[in-house]
Amino acid sequence: MNQVTRRGTNWRNLVSNGEDKSIEFSDGPHKCVAVHKAGPSWRGGYVYMLHASICRTDTAAVRAEDVAYTLGALQIRQYDPKGNLREAGK
Repeated sequence: MNQVTRRGTNWRNLVSNGEDKSIEFSDGPHKCVAVHKAGPSWRGGYVYMLHASICRTDTAAVRAEDVAYTLGALQIRQYDPKGNLREAGK
């Protein structure tokens, strides 16, 4: 949890689609959404798991296009050319 989600109140509207989840909450007068999104599948797991808190700077509700824009702006970087992951037991 980051500082925004620690301050969060009025948690509501949990939406779950497999590994992908979102839930609305408030941070003072600001309306926010916490997102948990799985990356590509790989060997029975996922390459990465994304966790983000998205809040508006005004008092309007976070819309689906706000979430899509924010997640689309993030860059997932791979530091190891072989993928940062290895087979279990190695």
